[in-house]
Amino acid sequence: MSNEVMVSDKSLSAQIAAIACNYVVSEFIDGRQDCRDGIPHKDGKGESYDAGYSVQYELEQIQSTGVN
Repeated sequence: MSNEVMVSDKSLSAQIAAIACNYVVSEFIDGRQDCRDGIPHKDGKGESYDAGYSVQYELEQIQSTGVN
């Protein structure tokens, strides 16, 4: 029996979409894009931006551990 944690891209995408539904989607996407592009977090852009930035950061941390 394997103790390996399996996280598929499909399940991560579904989780991100579910989270984004609670926010202004365009601001959420802007936050994710800034994080993905390596742009430092911008204070005062709103809760939706913050959530998008945070989700992208968490996703990158998961992916950097080699979890598939």
